[in-house]
Amino acid sequence: MGYFVLFPLEYKNLGLHTLAGLFFISNFLLLTENDYFNKASELKILLSLWSLSVEVQLYIIISILFILIKIFQLSIKYIFILILISFFISISNINNALIFYLPLTRFFEFGLGYLTAAFSYYYQFSKILIFKENSFILNFFSSILIILLISYVIFFLNKDVVFNGIIVIFPILVAIFFIIYGDYLNNYFNNSIIVFFGLISYPLYLIHWPLLVIYKIMFALDPDVIIKIFLILFSILSSTIFYRLIEIPSYKLKSIRLHFLMWLFLASSAIFVIFNDGLPNRIKGTFDEKKWGNDLSELKINGRTCFPDLALCQFGKDPTKRTIYLLGDSQMENKCGH
Repeated sequence: MGYFVLFPLEYKNLGLHTLAGLFFISNFLLLTENDYFNKASELKILLSLWSLSVEVQLYIIISILFILIKIFQLSIKYIFILILISFFISISNINNALIFYLPLTRFFEFGLGYLTAAFSYYYQFSKILIFKENSFILNFFSSILIILLISYVIFFLNKDVVFNGIIVIFPILVAIFFIIYGDYLNNYFNNSIIVFFGLISYPLYLIHWPLLVIYKIMFALDPDVIIKIFLILFSILSSTIFYRLIEIPSYKLKSIRLHFLMWLFLASSAIFVIFNDGLPNRIKGTFDEKKWGNDLSELKINGRTCFPDLALCQFGKDPTKRTIYLLGDSQMENKCGH
């Protein structure tokens, strides 16, 4: 899709982000660019890959930690110490982008979930917790938690909220609750709708954001409610097809060689796009020929022709000082090269 709708600079950046995603370092690449909640980030097609990169990095980090604990016979308390260090860094006043993207500041989220699952499995401490035998109270409390969590995400978490470790405490506690009591909540987890969305959750995660961004790029506006509903439904449909035709067959094949070849194809394609500057020959003609060419006589402002009445297009009172304003988004960015 990017081949058909993106300008060369945008397409080159897409190749760069694809390569970063394949090596699970998207968070570090994004850290060098814009803040996650910056307006410019809303047009990054692969923005959502940052969380997958952090997740893989944390899997590697915690695996190494447990190997070291096993080899050197260290106490599990070191994991608790790292969780505390991670949390206190996440609530500090250092750079917000660092706190958001770095695996160190996300370690406490992952670590708490891992320790909860591990202790629940080995020590089965859910047996001593309250109301586990009372399914009505348990299901009622679970429903309240889910409603509160959804409300928290919808009404509190938005781009105006500065990220730190405190704002994710409530979602983490809810997750811990479901880890502990998951075996007693079959009414939830056996529900066909929840099972369906659980199965397509990964392709849905991959697909929904690029679709939204491509719409914004193609039509240069934010989607209204009707379009958002359509994009959501189309994302679900696309994810279902992806799950049926790609994800399930790839699981059944269990071929490391095939998966590596797929990865190699994507990586090679991304490198090819990057080193060929976004394949500019895809675009027929130049930007100057798109609408007015070099003749701006048809450009109008407030219903009046801009040229030859040049004063209409000037800003400021001093005619000897000329400041040129280029208005636009991807076209102007491509024209200017930055």
